[in-house]
Amino acid sequence: MDERKIDFIVCVTESICCEECMRYISDLIIPDGYCIDVLTVFEAEGMTKGYNEAMQESDAKYKVYLREDTFLLNRNFIADILDIFQKNDRIGMLGVAGTDVLLDNGDFLKWNIGSIMAYDGRCIKDHFELRQTSAIYEKVEALEGTLIATQYDVPWREELMGWSFYSVSQSVEMKKQGYEVVVPYQENAWCYRDNAIINAEDYEKDHSQMQKLYPEYFPTKRMGGCEFPYKSRVMGTSEPLKPLKAPYMARNPVKWGFFRLKGQEIPLKI
Repeated sequence: MDERKIDFIVCVTESICCEECMRYISDLIIPDGYCIDVLTVFEAEGMTKGYNEAMQESDAKYKVYLREDTFLLNRNFIADILDIFQKNDRIGMLGVAGTDVLLDNGDFLKWNIGSIMAYDGRCIKDHFELRQTSAIYEKVEALEGTLIATQYDVPWREELMGWSFYSVSQSVEMKKQGYEVVVPYQENAWCYRDNAIINAEDYEKDHSQMQKLYPEYFPTKRMGGCEFPYKSRVMGTSEPLKPLKAPYMARNPVKWGFFRLKGQEIPLKI
């Protein structure tokens, strides 16, 4: 295990998103004596399988699991996470947003701690009204999955076949191993996510699987469904989106991108 190496791990479904993500990674300041690498996983059956595959291939002590539509704005990101990890060896995982309570109805989209800039299908939001920790970091029960950094390897639960709840599951698994899960203070949001919309069909399938994996956290009862036909949910709230009519055009600070609506790729227009 190389203790002076940071690997960025990205599951790729849209190459143009990944290329932009790579450009932001390449602009990061790398502390003296450290090196970075990027591991990309194509055609992963689900996020946990893709992350496990890359984790097993990596020899880096520090790993950053990054969604392909996420762009790092904090050029000192590497130094910042190293400082947190190296000052507390009980911290296993950190992220830019999380929750300090596991709600008994299983609705984990109500993140309440952290800072993140994201496009949510309506507009660009800076913080999604999350509470910013006043300390260097704050311990949380679960992380939101836009960005996850680790200093220890814990296997991802591949029973979760989709693209939702992987970060919640991994938070639980880290805590089972005795490690802390934290959200750091961010003077400015560390990253921007270009598409913070969750596919609700995928979400509810993984939610059902979470009930089986973690019955102590997820009671076996049906969540309140979405009242709109496309069943999309916005990160940071349980409010469903109103149905959008194609072609959907949105203003976006990035010069490209796709908004996925019920299996269709609809170009974003600047």
